[in-house]
Amino acid sequence: MNLLLIEPEELSTDGHVILKDERSRHIQNTLKSKIGDFISAGIINGPIGKAEISKINNKNNYVEIHFKEDKKLKNPKPLNLVVVIALPRPKVARRIIRNCSEYGIKEIHFIHSFRVEKSYWQSPLIHEKNVKKQILFGLEQSKDTKLPSVVFHKKFKPFVEDELSNISSNKNLYVAHPDKYKNYPHIFSPKEIEKNSSNVVIIGPEGGFIDYEIDLLKTNNIKMINLGQRIFRTEIALSTIITLFSHY
Repeated sequence: MNLLLIEPEELSTDGHVILKDERSRHIQNTLKSKIGDFISAGIINGPIGKAEISKINNKNNYVEIHFKEDKKLKNPKPLNLVVVIALPRPKVARRIIRNCSEYGIKEIHFIHSFRVEKSYWQSPLIHEKNVKKQILFGLEQSKDTKLPSVVFHKKFKPFVEDELSNISSNKNLYVAHPDKYKNYPHIFSPKEIEKNSSNVVIIGPEGGFIDYEIDLLKTNNIKMINLGQRIFRTEIALSTIITLFSHY
């Protein structure tokens, strides 16, 4: 944990916070902090600063801290990229949420497609509480307090016809699709990315979108991303694409 994250409602008017959860255990057992020590801390969707350890009770897993904002400290710049991704296996989706949060992606959409198992949508791993947990893991790692939005869309056609145009408004829209290499042999290069542009990237399931889905996406003025002849796992494809867009 590089940054202790505090919910706004946990903060008293004088800046004190009482911790009795895994954060308290981390402070005591991993950081081995003592009374008077300072650790990096931030208020979720708010400022970053330092927290002084004022009380520790190992027996009752109790830590009290006093937070003070440091106006010189700022959140890292977010990545100017919106990610739309066909829902993978829930355990993979959980890692993707954490990774996107860590990368600084502030808008993530999971969508259905023909090759997405319907049972994935019932998994508790993608329920709100577990999604937020993964988001916070990513923010703690990258020392960021700004929560990304994570939205789940259970129907492909309504998403493309009714919502995608708003998401991609004034942005370049790309689709990464693995099994169209023969039709799109040109391998995508970061040189093709417009500098200082806003971008949306849609990543299909590991088996790729079906032709109907590609045709429907084409109604939104998409550009195809081809990463070569290999078919990557969703996580590898996402990491590769983020790397391509991270400097623009």
